[in-house]
Amino acid sequence: MLIEKIRELKNDPNSKYNDFKYKFSYHSNKIEGSTFSLEDVLNLIEDKQVKSKHKLNDSLETKNSLDLFDFVANTLGKSITKALLLEFHSILKKNTIEDKKGIKGCFKKIPNGILGSTIKVAEPYEVEEKLENLIKWWDGLEKKALINIAEFNLRFENISPFQDNNGRIGRIIILKQCIEADITPILINSGKVLEYKGVLSKHSVKDLYEFFSDCEQYEL
Repeated sequence: MLIEKIRELKNDPNSKYNDFKYKFSYHSNKIEGSTFSLEDVLNLIEDKQVKSKHKLNDSLETKNSLDLFDFVANTLGKSITKALLLEFHSILKKNTIEDKKGIKGCFKKIPNGILGSTIKVAEPYEVEEKLENLIKWWDGLEKKALINIAEFNLRFENISPFQDNNGRIGRIIILKQCIEADITPILINSGKVLEYKGVLSKHSVKDLYEFFSDCEQYEL
């Protein structure tokens, strides 16, 4: 089982766990415009230092994304709930500009959208009910497959429950769902960002599933 394997690898500093963590975090952050290189992220893991010049918020979000990766690894098997999603967001936005604005770890209060997409996402007052319905649907599945993960991600993005960073939260959920379903985790390469966003804009589960199927698989 992948859950047990992740737990075992996490305790070994020389295992593939850290390799996957920095690659996953690098690509997920790069999709959102981070200026960190793979080497920068690796330095942050190994030396706990930012050795290049980056904006403070970018540095904080990069560090926080690594912490979130570890948090997800430590809580594998825990059901997805609204409270858990809020905790994900709280970890990701700790000490950032959004934290100072008071929008860390809470659902959006102002209507938002997906950059580059014409799809209308949920209004703030719709978020909690739509999330509850999505989670109930997920929990009701007898067996989770990659196509179900694609549908969850598409529906999550079209709710966009947080004021910011819905993409990063969505991708960490994909990671959690893959591991818990014993599916080899996928790595959405930042070089495919335009294709990824284009597929999301199509609002097609089939197209997103095919995109996920073509993504790099990370063998642990």
